[in-house]
Amino acid sequence: MLLGCPELLRSQLRAIIRLSHSFSDLRVLIPMVTDVDEIRQVKMIYEDCRKTHNEDARLSFAAMIETPAAALFTEEICDEVDYVSIGTNDLTQYVMAAARGNPLVSRYYEERHPAVMRTVRLIGEQAQSKGIPVSICGTLAGWDGSVQALLDSHVDSLSVASRLIPTIKRAVRRAL
Repeated sequence: MLLGCPELLRSQLRAIIRLSHSFSDLRVLIPMVTDVDEIRQVKMIYEDCRKTHNEDARLSFAAMIETPAAALFTEEICDEVDYVSIGTNDLTQYVMAAARGNPLVSRYYEERHPAVMRTVRLIGEQAQSKGIPVSICGTLAGWDGSVQALLDSHVDSLSVASRLIPTIKRAVRRAL
Protein backbone atom coordinates (compact mmCIF):
# COMPACT_ATOMS: atom_id res chain seq x y z
CA MET A 1 0.00 0.00 0.00
CA LEU A 2 2.79 2.43 0.87
CA LEU A 3 4.35 2.09 -2.56
CA GLY A 4 1.01 3.28 -3.92
CA CYS A 5 1.26 6.32 -1.62
CA PRO A 6 4.92 7.31 -2.00
CA GLU A 7 4.57 10.64 -0.19
CA LEU A 8 3.23 8.88 2.90
CA LEU A 9 6.13 6.42 2.72
CA ARG A 10 8.61 9.29 2.30
CA SER A 11 7.12 11.06 5.30
CA GLN A 12 7.47 7.94 7.44
CA LEU A 13 11.03 7.27 6.30
CA ARG A 14 12.05 10.89 6.95
CA ALA A 15 10.64 10.58 10.49
CA ILE A 16 12.60 7.38 11.05
CA ILE A 17 15.76 9.04 9.74
CA ARG A 18 15.26 11.93 12.18
CA LEU A 19 14.73 9.46 15.02
CA SER A 20 17.94 7.68 14.13
CA HIS A 21 19.85 10.61 15.67
CA SER A 22 18.42 9.72 19.09
CA PHE A 23 18.11 5.95 18.78
CA SER A 24 20.96 3.86 17.43
CA ASP A 25 19.20 0.61 16.57
CA LEU A 26 16.23 1.56 14.42
CA ARG A 27 14.90 -0.98 11.97
CA VAL A 28 12.42 -0.74 9.14
CA LEU A 29 10.13 -3.76 8.85
CA ILE A 30 8.43 -3.80 5.45
CA PRO A 31 4.98 -5.44 5.74
CA MET A 32 3.02 -7.57 3.28
CA VAL A 33 5.94 -8.22 0.97
CA THR A 34 5.06 -10.19 -2.14
CA ASP A 35 8.09 -9.49 -4.31
CA VAL A 36 11.74 -8.60 -3.80
CA ASP A 37 11.28 -5.51 -6.00
CA GLU A 38 9.01 -4.00 -3.32
CA ILE A 39 11.92 -4.08 -0.89
CA ARG A 40 14.24 -2.54 -3.43
CA GLN A 41 11.74 0.26 -4.09
CA VAL A 42 11.38 1.05 -0.38
CA LYS A 43 15.18 1.09 0.00
CA MET A 44 15.53 3.38 -3.03
CA ILE A 45 13.03 5.83 -1.56
CA TYR A 46 14.89 5.65 1.77
CA GLU A 47 18.21 6.39 0.02
CA ASP A 48 16.60 9.32 -1.79
CA CYS A 49 15.25 10.72 1.50
CA ARG A 50 18.61 10.22 3.18
CA LYS A 51 20.54 11.99 0.40
CA THR A 52 18.00 14.79 0.01
CA HIS A 53 18.37 15.68 3.69
CA ASN A 54 22.14 15.05 3.84
CA GLU A 55 21.67 12.37 6.46
CA ASP A 56 24.16 9.64 7.23
CA ALA A 57 21.59 7.36 8.86
CA ARG A 58 22.07 3.67 8.16
CA LEU A 59 19.00 1.67 9.03
CA SER A 60 18.44 -2.06 9.12
CA PHE A 61 15.73 -3.35 6.81
CA ALA A 62 13.59 -6.42 7.23
CA ALA A 63 10.72 -8.07 5.41
CA MET A 64 7.55 -9.33 7.02
CA ILE A 65 6.88 -12.70 5.44
CA GLU A 66 3.08 -12.96 5.46
CA THR A 67 2.23 -14.06 1.95
CA PRO A 68 2.82 -17.38 0.20
CA ALA A 69 4.64 -15.46 -2.55
CA ALA A 70 7.16 -14.09 -0.05
CA ALA A 71 7.50 -17.49 1.60
CA LEU A 72 8.44 -19.06 -1.72
CA PHE A 73 10.97 -16.31 -2.46
CA THR A 74 12.47 -15.86 0.99
CA GLU A 75 15.95 -16.72 -0.27
CA GLU A 76 15.87 -13.87 -2.80
CA ILE A 77 14.30 -11.52 -0.25
CA CYS A 78 17.14 -12.32 2.15
CA ASP A 79 19.59 -10.82 -0.34
CA GLU A 80 17.97 -7.43 0.35
CA VAL A 81 17.32 -7.47 4.12
CA ASP A 82 19.04 -7.86 7.48
CA TYR A 83 16.41 -10.20 8.94
CA VAL A 84 12.94 -11.54 8.23
CA SER A 85 9.91 -11.77 10.45
CA ILE A 86 7.18 -14.31 9.86
CA GLY A 87 3.69 -12.93 10.52
CA THR A 88 1.85 -16.16 11.25
CA ASN A 89 -1.65 -14.72 11.56
CA ASP A 90 -1.74 -13.40 8.00
CA LEU A 91 0.43 -16.20 6.64
CA THR A 92 -2.02 -18.76 8.02
CA GLN A 93 -4.94 -16.87 6.53
CA TYR A 94 -3.37 -16.84 3.07
CA VAL A 95 -1.93 -20.36 3.12
CA MET A 96 -5.21 -21.83 4.33
CA ALA A 97 -7.43 -19.49 2.24
CA ALA A 98 -9.43 -18.86 5.39
CA ALA A 99 -10.21 -15.40 6.67
CA ARG A 100 -10.29 -15.38 10.48
CA GLY A 101 -13.25 -13.04 10.60
CA ASN A 102 -15.37 -14.80 7.98
CA PRO A 103 -17.63 -17.39 9.64
CA LEU A 104 -18.07 -19.26 6.36
CA VAL A 105 -14.38 -20.23 6.17
CA SER A 106 -12.94 -19.47 9.62
CA ARG A 107 -13.02 -23.15 10.57
CA TYR A 108 -10.18 -23.66 8.06
CA TYR A 109 -8.01 -21.10 9.83
CA GLU A 110 -5.62 -23.45 11.63
CA GLU A 111 -2.19 -22.09 12.53
CA ARG A 112 -0.77 -25.49 13.40
CA HIS A 113 -1.91 -27.08 10.13
CA PRO A 114 0.94 -29.03 8.50
CA ALA A 115 0.84 -26.70 5.47
CA VAL A 116 1.45 -23.66 7.69
CA MET A 117 4.18 -25.39 9.68
CA ARG A 118 5.86 -26.56 6.48
CA THR A 119 5.73 -23.01 5.13
CA VAL A 120 7.35 -21.68 8.32
CA ARG A 121 10.07 -24.31 8.03
CA LEU A 122 10.66 -23.41 4.35
CA ILE A 123 11.08 -19.75 5.29
CA GLY A 124 13.46 -20.66 8.11
CA GLU A 125 15.57 -22.93 5.91
CA GLN A 126 15.84 -20.33 3.14
CA ALA A 127 16.82 -17.59 5.59
CA GLN A 128 19.33 -19.83 7.34
CA SER A 129 20.95 -20.66 3.99
CA LYS A 130 21.62 -16.92 3.60
CA GLY A 131 22.69 -16.37 7.21
CA ILE A 132 19.67 -14.17 7.92
CA PRO A 133 17.94 -14.26 11.34
CA VAL A 134 14.26 -15.17 11.53
CA SER A 135 11.78 -13.83 14.04
CA ILE A 136 8.18 -14.88 14.33
CA CYS A 137 5.09 -13.08 15.59
CA GLY A 138 1.46 -13.99 15.75
CA THR A 139 -0.49 -16.28 17.99
CA LEU A 140 1.52 -19.31 16.85
CA ALA A 141 4.60 -17.82 18.56
CA GLY A 142 2.67 -17.61 21.83
CA TRP A 143 1.58 -21.23 21.90
CA ASP A 144 4.03 -23.20 24.04
CA GLY A 145 3.23 -26.40 22.14
CA SER A 146 4.72 -24.91 18.96
CA VAL A 147 8.06 -23.80 20.41
CA GLN A 148 9.99 -26.98 19.58
CA ALA A 149 8.70 -27.02 15.99
CA LEU A 150 9.53 -23.33 15.56
CA LEU A 151 13.06 -23.79 16.89
CA ASP A 152 13.47 -26.81 14.59
CA SER A 153 12.35 -24.52 11.75
CA HIS A 154 15.32 -22.20 12.36
CA VAL A 155 13.33 -19.46 14.09
CA ASP A 156 15.73 -17.30 16.12
CA SER A 157 13.31 -15.17 18.14
CA LEU A 158 9.67 -15.19 19.17
CA SER A 159 7.51 -12.11 19.63
CA VAL A 160 4.68 -12.73 22.07
CA ALA A 161 2.28 -10.81 24.28
CA SER A 162 3.96 -9.85 27.56
CA ARG A 163 1.64 -12.07 29.60
CA LEU A 164 2.92 -15.11 27.64
CA ILE A 165 6.64 -14.47 28.16
CA PRO A 166 7.07 -16.71 31.25
CA THR A 167 5.25 -19.62 29.58
CA ILE A 168 7.21 -19.32 26.35
CA LYS A 169 10.51 -18.92 28.24
CA ARG A 170 9.85 -22.22 30.03
CA ALA A 171 8.98 -23.90 26.73
CA VAL A 172 12.19 -22.61 25.10
CA ARG A 173 14.28 -23.83 28.02
CA ARG A 174 12.66 -27.26 27.80
CA ALA A 175 13.26 -27.37 24.04
CA LEU A 176 16.93 -26.49 24.37
